[in-house]
Order: sequence, then C-alpha cells, then structure tokens
Amino acid sequence: MSKFFIALSAYSLFLFALCKFAAARRWSEMPRDADTVIISSAVFTALLYLTLVYFQKKLSERFPLAYLASVTFKLAAGMIFLFFFIRRNPHGKALAVLFLLAYAGFTAIEVFFLRKRLTK
Repeated sequence: MSKFFIALSAYSLFLFALCKFAAARRWSEMPRDADTVIISSAVFTALLYLTLVYFQKKLSERFPLAYLASVTFKLAAGMIFLFFFIRRNPHGKALAVLFLLAYAGFTAIEVFFLRKRLTK
C-alpha cells in the first residue's frame, strides 16, 4: 500500500512541476488554485482507494459495484468542484485542463494498484 502513496505523491509533484514549468515558459499562468486542485484530487483518490481496498477485503462480492460507483462519484464531485472554480477564477480553462490531467493520472494509478491487489 505504501507504493500506492509513493506513486500518488510522485504524480502530484509531477503536476506541480508541470504547472511551474508552464508558468516559467509563459505557456500559461500558474492558476492560484492549482495547488488546491492537485491536493484535493490526490486526497480524494487516496480515500477512495482505501475504501475500495476495504470493500475488496471485506465485501468482495460488492467490489465491482463499489469501484464503478467510486469512479462515477469522483468524476461527478470533480466536475462540481471545477464548476465553482471556473465560475470564480479567470484561469478556469487552465484549471479544467489541470483537473483532467490530475483525474486521469490519479485514476490510472488507482486502477494499476487495485489490479495488482486483485491479481495476487
């Protein structure tokens, strides 16, 4: 499980570095809420991963339904979260792109480590 948190942290640092690099190259300004998007996405993914590990251990027959519900919930919550950021932030498009990168990467990490657990 610690490898999951290391991968999650590494991808978070990668996203922070990507934002700083894009701002330094003047491709895009660093949105002031970029850190909030990255950190909240990482924390939310970690909480869902721990919940899914619990379902896999204790309620294995309900795991597929729990997984599908978690992905749907994470995407819906993220879209609501992003909607409010876009409405009140002049850099809303950059935040939307950042959120989609965070969502895709964190979900890929989650799926990779859940798959490893299930195939043991």
